[in-house]
Amino acid sequence: MTVKWVGEGGAYDAEVAWHGGRADAADCPRFSFIEVTGAQHPNEYLVREALNSGLAVFGVNGLKTVKDEGGRRQIVAVPTLHTHRSHVDELAIMVLDAIKTKMRKNYPEHTALVVDCTLNSVYTSWDWELLVVEVSRQLPQHSFMEILMVANVSGYSDFVYRRPP
Repeated sequence: MTVKWVGEGGAYDAEVAWHGGRADAADCPRFSFIEVTGAQHPNEYLVREALNSGLAVFGVNGLKTVKDEGGRRQIVAVPTLHTHRSHVDELAIMVLDAIKTKMRKNYPEHTALVVDCTLNSVYTSWDWELLVVEVSRQLPQHSFMEILMVANVSGYSDFVYRRPP
């Protein structure tokens, strides 16, 4: 298998080509494409900025910016509460929004979508499984060959969709 990253501005992010005996035995197209997108809380950039400045952070939902008396921008972090699975439901909406945004574009046949998820809280394996189920359950009709969700920092990855061969 050969993967060639195309870069920004193209119709997709990478080209994948299968060669040799493995390609002959594999039940997949010899040539396909990969598109990568991200799903994260809109306050995620504030988490990094606050941590870099030494501010304690309780979570993405409790962050906001305010102007101090001198007119300088300050980050304020307050604790917030999640109920049972609210953090999972919240991220599921963000993942689905990212997928829907990519669905508006025209991709070549045999394009797989990879959604890089920045988790919005501490996730157990049960939380991740619930997220995958929720995204799969609410997934609108689309033309992607596969949709893979990954959360690199936590080591989670799962397909939420795979087109039958």
